[in-house]
Amino acid sequence: ASSSYSVEEDTGYVTVNITKIGTSDISLDVKLSTNNGTAFSPVDYTAMSDNMVTFLANEQSKLVNITINVDQTVENDEDFKALLSHTNADQVALGLLNTTTITIGNDDQATFSFASSSYSVEEDTGYVTVNITKTGASDISLDVKLSTNNGTAFSPVDYTAMSDNMVTFLANEQSKLVNITINVDQTVENDEDFKALLSHTNADQVALGLLNTTTITIGNDDQVAYCMVFNNHSFALCLRLSTNNGTAFSPVDYTAMSDNMVTFLANEQSKLVNITINVDQTVENDEDFKALLSHTNADQVALGLLNTTTITIGNDDQATFSFVSSSYSVEEDTGYVTVNITKTGTSDISLDVKLSTNNGTAFSPVDYTAMSDNMVTFLANEQSKLVNITINVDQTVENDEDFKALLSHTNADQVALGLLNTTTITIGNDDQATFSFASSSYSVEEDTGYVTVNITKTGTSDISLDV
Repeated sequence: ASSSYSVEEDTGYVTVNITKIGTSDISLDVKLSTNNGTAFSPVDYTAMSDNMVTFLANEQSKLVNITINVDQTVENDEDFKALLSHTNADQVALGLLNTTTITIGNDDQATFSFASSSYSVEEDTGYVTVNITKTGASDISLDVKLSTNNGTAFSPVDYTAMSDNMVTFLANEQSKLVNITINVDQTVENDEDFKALLSHTNADQVALGLLNTTTITIGNDDQVAYCMVFNNHSFALCLRLSTNNGTAFSPVDYTAMSDNMVTFLANEQSKLVNITINVDQTVENDEDFKALLSHTNADQVALGLLNTTTITIGNDDQATFSFVSSSYSVEEDTGYVTVNITKTGTSDISLDVKLSTNNGTAFSPVDYTAMSDNMVTFLANEQSKLVNITINVDQTVENDEDFKALLSHTNADQVALGLLNTTTITIGNDDQATFSFASSSYSVEEDTGYVTVNITKTGTSDISLDV
């Protein structure tokens, strides 16, 4: 009935429809056979060879099942042919659709994972080997992609990154060892790590296991040299360098040293030694700590007067202050308006920002109480402050009026202003003037020609009003 049929492998069979065109009052036979294509019998399906299909006199079609063999092997979609034939030329003929193609759709997946959730390697090894495993059989090559993501280790300084690098598993391969390059340096550093991740773009045949991400730790193998070297009667001398906390504390603010050996070769008169300062985003005061020299070689080494030095770490972070809103509105008789000032960024000290006001259509002191560089103090843990500005209440009818509130500071080292450093405050009028006739009645003689009525306004206003 069709030139092609498709079936998922795990259905277990495919049904082909054979039709008879023309009437008969006797039973007629047609033969059904199969031929291999990319699907092979008996691995992929159960072959037929001249299997007899009998049509009774009144039958015009027959449904015939061909067995599909179910396996757990990942493979490409495969096909084979079904063919009709006969040996009764007097009564049976074949139509144009005497051959059909049957496609067996793959419904299996191989699962790819890392063999371990973590790998460790010493830096000077130069590479780390990760093991990727394939769970499930396949009779075709399958690809999985390998990428890396920075952690405390960064590419290209610490390792060579990968981005969707293709790892190909041949049909019979269940695991692959892949090398990721570790970049060797002579820098003393903490152990650092990065991630390796698996991905794919072949959802029909490939799946990822739970271990599709692994953490790779690069172990530091560098040291500050300390030794005593003798060479042709000239030798190196060793000095020890240590640190002591002051207002700066290790390990928060810097990396401490404790009897770190500094070696002077015979011809060296000075040495430059780096002490690590730890970078943060916290606003703080300048802080200091001490560096001290010592030794254990009294016969050959003495300390000068400057055997202790003070190291000051200058703050280079800023907290940013802004209004929460570009505008605020308040009814006059509320008596005050509350503005919200926010601090973006952390600090371990108190910080000040100044709040001032500028007249607009509202004037101080008539309409509000002005501020001029009023100090607003944020404690270390405070991220916002609510500040009240006094609105002066009167009984005068007026238009809505506004004025500005502005932030400023004199501490450029620790304080910055955000884009919303000015806000507009609108004072809504809530007063009314009352209009009335002065009398409930007026009388006039007709020949006067007019009558004068007196309309009165109760209440003050600083604007014209109409009735």
